[in-house]
Amino acid sequence: MNHPVSIPLRRPLTGQWAHEVAEFIVCAWQKRRERRDFDERVAAMADLSGAVLRDIGGPDDLIHQAAARRQADAQRIEELRILANYRGVDSRFW
Repeated sequence: MNHPVSIPLRRPLTGQWAHEVAEFIVCAWQKRRERRDFDERVAAMADLSGAVLRDIGGPDDLIHQAAARRQADAQRIEELRILANYRGVDSRFW
């Protein structure tokens, strides 16, 4: 008895291309989301004080970044206080 020869089925080239593009987009989107989540976590940690970061064993770069951010915030507040006093705003609002 003769059996028919099986022919391997392949997708058309456009179907393969579309599938590869879709996989690339999904992979890129997942990497972007993971990176965004990581950046959000690092930003949340940077909002902690330097002492807390030191206590939990945070990296030195992050400790210095948090300290610099707090110092810059304090400097901005002091500049606003000086400007407000110069313009005659009552200091009890500070």
